Amino acid sequence: MKNGKKANQGQRNYAFRRVLWDMLVAAKAVSEFSNTGRDYSKKETLKAASLLMTRNLDSFFFDTKHGHDDDINVTDFDLRGWTPERKAKLTKACRRRINKLVGHVVASRPDPFTDAEEVKRIVVPLIREGYEFLCQCLSQKRASYTGKASWYRRRLNGILPRIGLAKLPKQ
Repeated sequence: MKNGKKANQGQRNYAFRRVLWDMLVAAKAVSEFSNTGRDYSKKETLKAASLLMTRNLDSFFFDTKHGHDDDINVTDFDLRGWTPERKAKLTKACRRRINKLVGHVVASRPDPFTDAEEVKRIVVPLIREGYEFLCQCLSQKRASYTGKASWYRRRLNGILPRIGLAKLPKQ
C-alpha cells in the first residue's frame, strides 16, 4: 500500500476476493465466446469484460507503484518463493489497445480485438497467474475465502476446466 503502510488481514482478504472475482468475470466471458453465434453485441460485451478484468489482474500483478492510498498489489501479500510469471504481463501495445477499447472514449477508432482466440491468448495467462496467486495465498495463509469468495470459487471451479485450468482448492 502507499506511504509505507502495510495491508492488514482484512484488506488482503478483500483483495484476494477481488482477484477471484476478476478471474471469474474474465473466465466466464472467455468460456462463453463460442456461444455467441452471430450475436455481435454479446461477443463484444464478452470481449470488453474479459479484457477489462485482465487489465485489472495485470495491474495487480505487475504494477508495483501504488497510485492511490488504497491500492494494493501482489507485493502486499509478502508471498515467499512465488512471483507472477513475467510472460503473462501485458505488453505496452496490448495494454494501450485495451485502454482505448474499454478505458475511455477516444476520437479515433481503436485497434479492435477481432478474433476471440487472440483475446483468449491474452486473458488466460493472467487467469492462470491468478490461480497460482490464490493457491499461494492459501498455502502460505496470507489470505482466505471470506464473504462471497467461497461462492466465487464454486462458480469459477465450474468454468476453469473449460479453459484448461484445474479447480481451486477449498482452503
